Amino acid sequence: MIKKICISFILITIPLIYSCGFTPKYANYEGINFQIEIGKSTGDRELNNFLKSNLKRYNNKKNEDLEILNLDLNSKFEKNSIAKNTKGEVTKYELKAIVNITLIFENKTKEVIFDERFKIDKIDDSVEQNNYILIIKKDFANEIIDKLIFDIRTNGNK
Repeated sequence: MIKKICISFILITIPLIYSCGFTPKYANYEGINFQIEIGKSTGDRELNNFLKSNLKRYNNKKNEDLEILNLDLNSKFEKNSIAKNTKGEVTKYELKAIVNITLIFENKTKEVIFDERFKIDKIDDSVEQNNYILIIKKDFANEIIDKLIFDIRTNGNK
């Protein structure tokens, strides 16, 4: 009896899952038709290094037919206290990364600003907390580059 219920449940849910309207973020991906070159970078050194390492995926020196897109990075990373206990000790932080990217393409300039925020609890071990913040910076960089590439691919270089 239980097997019949499980099988009927599976047979009913499979068509529902496939017809829910989900499409992947890059479903119509046709390839990257540009090459990114990084100009100057100012601001938070660690965040800029993570951004640069993510952008290296789009530096294809072998293919000379690609259009070149130059960009300048200006990043700012803040760690602000948002909650304290009764003793006045910080218990929660908000991590904030603001990245201003200037795109230069065929004598056109476009400025894009990304703002990422994340709240964390204070960790008593300062080394562990610094490592955790470094991981969050890396995640910020991944998210910002994904948004940048999505913006370039959808809006072009307007």
